[in-house]
Amino acid sequence: MVLQKGTRRFIKGFSNVTAVRRCNCSKSQCRLYATVPRLTPQEVTNILQANEFTKEFTGSSSVKYYDSNQLASNNPIEDTRSEAQCLLTKGLLLGVFDGHGGGACAQVISKRLFHYISACLLPSKLLRQYLDSINSNKELELLKTFNDKVDLLSEIKDLYRVSFLRFLQDLTQTESTKEFQMEAALETAFLRLDNDLSNEALSKLNDKDAARTLTVALSGAVAAVAHIDGPHLHVANVGDCQAVLGVLSGFMYMLE
Repeated sequence: MVLQKGTRRFIKGFSNVTAVRRCNCSKSQCRLYATVPRLTPQEVTNILQANEFTKEFTGSSSVKYYDSNQLASNNPIEDTRSEAQCLLTKGLLLGVFDGHGGGACAQVISKRLFHYISACLLPSKLLRQYLDSINSNKELELLKTFNDKVDLLSEIKDLYRVSFLRFLQDLTQTESTKEFQMEAALETAFLRLDNDLSNEALSKLNDKDAARTLTVALSGAVAAVAHIDGPHLHVANVGDCQAVLGVLSGFMYMLE
């Protein structure tokens, strides 16, 4: 059960309350409001567990499993999450995306940012091999996503693909001259996707897809992403979306 004993006793103590009285007025003038029906502990548990997801890993992965959950505070929900395994390089990507002014931007970057990051993680030789696979219609897969229930409209997907292919071409021109740094790779992915979102909106101002691209660019989102590869953990964030690092030692939790 999600509700602990103390919480159940607290709810039980208010079981006889049937109305709320507005204060500072006479009894005859007072207006009564019916209370919202109380949820049972099981109903609360069902709501909290509705979006739970667990992924277990076998083999030599440093991650045994992860749990994810999502509880909406508004409707429609403006936040989303994404998890994926890098296929051409090692590592697991986990992300939380908090939409501002709507959920459009958060939904789009949850589908796109990991591709930008995984491309930035490719060594120069593997990056060119990946591009060759696209040109030969035998495209290699960059990611394997988990619990992915949302897809983008085909017209928008085509636009986003053009931007991504252009990004790959630009990477081939710069990566061969740079020494790999994880921090720089994550920063490049974040900044380039942010730039592409703006350019896509501006380029489609007179197009039928203008409303969609503008909604994505104008709504905005903040994000926190973690990349786990063996003993290495890298976290990148933008805005007020942050990660909390916790360590379980015996029966004690330590948070940083």
